[in-house]
This record gives sequence, C-alpha cells and structure tokens, in this order.
Amino acid sequence: MGEVITGKALAVNAPGAQRPYLRTKNVFDGRIDIDDVLTMPMTDAEFDRFRVLTGDVLLNEGQSLELVGRCAIYGGEYPQPCAIQNQLLRFRAGAGTSSEFAAHLFRYAQQSGVFARIALQTTSIAHLGGSRFARLRLPWPVEESEQR
Repeated sequence: MGEVITGKALAVNAPGAQRPYLRTKNVFDGRIDIDDVLTMPMTDAEFDRFRVLTGDVLLNEGQSLELVGRCAIYGGEYPQPCAIQNQLLRFRAGAGTSSEFAAHLFRYAQQSGVFARIALQTTSIAHLGGSRFARLRLPWPVEESEQR
C-alpha cells in the first residue's frame, strides 16, 4: 500500500534552518492552498523525514469531526521543497499503488464517516491519529483494478 507518517511538531526554538511547512490550513478537499505557508526550524534529517514529494497524499489529522481526514494530493504547488506539520498525515504510495486511487478511497472514508468513527474527539477537535489511520482496514484492490 504505502507509508504513513505524522508531520513534525511545531518547535520555534528547535535547532536547524527555517524550512517551509504545510498544515491543516493548506489542505482542502482535493487541493493544496499555498497562500499562507509558514516556516519552522528543522534539521536536515528532520526535513528529509517530513518532506513532501509530488504524489504524496496529505490528510488533515485534526479537524472538526466532519472534516477529519480531508485530503489532497500534493502536486508540487509550492515553489521550493517543503515539509508537513503534525496537523497533517502523509501517505506515500508504495510500488503498485496509485496516489489517485488512495486519495479517492480516503475521500470516501472521510465523507462516509469512517474516519469520524475512528477519530478521538477533544473539545471541538477530532484527531484521526497516524497509528489509527495506519491500522485502518480499507478495501484495497489489486493494482489492475485500480486502473479501471
């Protein structure tokens, strides 16, 4: 299928160079908005770990119960390399897995309430959680079926 990671926690006094990162405010249903991209310090190793690549599916980890898991495929919208904050999950498709199919499946899970059922709610924010998301069993066809 692929790899799931949670982004880097915001730490304004951490070591490293200032690097751009995406957060919940940048990920909408099916699109990435780069109008308000912030920076935080990250070491080179952290930046390599949390960096987004074209084709990565980004999902909102924390959001209202109805919007938790909202996703978009990163298409290289930002003009320089960027990473993700821990408000986002990154799904990087493995060999034989289509990012487009994964995004459709994740949209279905978000819109049908699958993500809401596994999210933990704290006050008004629901958290999908990287480990809960990674353990979720979704119907995943073999590669040939994805292409249809």
